[in-house]
Amino acid sequence: MKYFEGTHLGAFFSHMRRFFSLLLGLSLAAPIQADELDGSWSIKALALYQNLEETGQSGSTLVEESGLEPAIELAGAWPAGNGSVIGSILLSRYTLDYEGKSQAGRSVDSETDYQRLRVALGYSHPLQETARLKVQLEVEWMERDINGVDSIAGLNEETQSNRLLIGLEKDVLTFDRQISLELIGVWGLSGTQKVSSAGIIDEVELPEGRTYGVRSIVSIPLNPHSKGGWMWTLTPTVEYLHSDRSEDRLWTQDGVIRGTLAQPETRRWAAGLGLMAIW
Repeated sequence: MKYFEGTHLGAFFSHMRRFFSLLLGLSLAAPIQADELDGSWSIKALALYQNLEETGQSGSTLVEESGLEPAIELAGAWPAGNGSVIGSILLSRYTLDYEGKSQAGRSVDSETDYQRLRVALGYSHPLQETARLKVQLEVEWMERDINGVDSIAGLNEETQSNRLLIGLEKDVLTFDRQISLELIGVWGLSGTQKVSSAGIIDEVELPEGRTYGVRSIVSIPLNPHSKGGWMWTLTPTVEYLHSDRSEDRLWTQDGVIRGTLAQPETRRWAAGLGLMAIW
């Protein structure tokens, strides 16, 4: 049984997928124009193994999710001043296995459907010939749809997270390849989460708890980059994101106050591999 259908975020993702398809088509149709604009583009197909854990105030595990997330990311860099303006758009849609407990303490095995859109914009400043400092602002929209099972209702969450990213990228010559190593610190600036369950929980908005994390990306060229051509790159990736328990908010059922609700402390690990084309 699916407890939630046709959200505003779902429609938003539909429009963004059309926009992304158009942008990708234009980019692939004319890769040489990137040189004329004195910039570069990249497109990456990425597969991440995700593990999410929510813990209660006592430290016990409330929810654990795991599974594979396929994603696609379009990125660009354009010279500005001594460095470059950098931007990226990531889209994914996937399902994770869900293991949790109902409010009555009953074990629940289900699935969680996700949709994710991540947009980042910032600046890359050279520190040395082979090292760059990157500062970016990132906004991520995520819809999490926990499927109901048997007599247990599902739950829908729509989250917007605003983050600051500060990273250091370093080029290293290894095995006759110029490998790029990037380490990124992630700090949450603000965020909100809308929670609802059809017929049970009226929509309630929760503030995002204090968030921080780290990302590590290695870029390994597979072929030389020639002018007007493509360079193929492997990108092993590891991500970790931690959000503290949010503040409590009152929740209602059909307008009647039933209690308080909070987003539990959440840890999310992701590790995987990408294949990126740069032109």
